[in-house]
Amino acid sequence: MHGFTLLEALTAITILALSLSTLLAAYRSGLQGASAIDDHLRARLLAQSVLAEWTQHRLLQPGRFQGRLDRFAWTVSIAPFEEAGGIYPQQSDHWRLHKLTVAVSWPHGRQIELNTLRLLRAR
Repeated sequence: MHGFTLLEALTAITILALSLSTLLAAYRSGLQGASAIDDHLRARLLAQSVLAEWTQHRLLQPGRFQGRLDRFAWTVSIAPFEEAGGIYPQQSDHWRLHKLTVAVSWPHGRQIELNTLRLLRAR
């Protein structure tokens, strides 16, 4: 006799099916990881862009401001440095140190936050 028996062929097909399902699960996991990295990178770029845009404003006021871009929501918080928990003992009568915080959030409870300090004219 030449060839394979039915039992040998079924065993080979079963082993092939199990191997393919494992490979597909690993491929899916890799795609999910790549998607999460892509989301994090896009959120970080958005946070950096928003922070750069807001630090260019000459007439910043303390407060909280919000916006959206696609599925990303961002919040800018501007507060005097002392109220943000900082210690800055000597400040000019004309200038005050403020903390700018940009928080970007996206689905699945993910969030990234960037901070910087900025001198603003005292009012």
